[in-house]
Amino acid sequence: ARHDLGEAIKRDGGEAIWDYIEKSQAMGSPAKPVGAVAASPLNCNPSGDCKDFCYAYNARGRWPNIIMKSELLEWAVNNDPKRFAAQVAKDFVYGKGKVLFDNNRALRFFDRGEGSEAWAKVIYHVNRAETPKGTGIRVHVFSKRPAFLNMVAKENIRLLSVDQDNPEIAEGNDLPIAFVFTGKGPIKDRRT
Repeated sequence: ARHDLGEAIKRDGGEAIWDYIEKSQAMGSPAKPVGAVAASPLNCNPSGDCKDFCYAYNARGRWPNIIMKSELLEWAVNNDPKRFAAQVAKDFVYGKGKVLFDNNRALRFFDRGEGSEAWAKVIYHVNRAETPKGTGIRVHVFSKRPAFLNMVAKENIRLLSVDQDNPEIAEGNDLPIAFVFTGKGPIKDRRT
């Protein structure tokens, strides 16, 4: 399948990637959440704990097809955020995310990878997508980048991912915090 996709890209360029994303859907079936949209690790600036314990890049996360898909999604986001957002909305409302949409759940972004300015544009358009319920789609985002989270509208679930190795990122902002416990060593600074 990867060989066929490579040949299609050589022949049709970026449209082959868009066709792949439409057929495979932008949402994946990650190991931890029920359904989510993956990103590339290109935007990650992992803490020591994140680097050591990241579930998304260990075990099944190392499979070539999973890595390839997240890189192709990243390409799409950076080439046409609005078009990619339309595909995400379609997949959430009618495809892999239908059960989540029908039960008024937020769409999870970044079961792997991290957000960027281009991803903030995607989320903006997803929030404003036309749906059968007449509402946009609310998203759920974990990030270690406060500046990125502040680009995401407050109506979404925005959580700053803090662990023992990066408590300083919680200082000076009012973002809600998701503290990651790894089970190693004492907590360095209880102010977080």
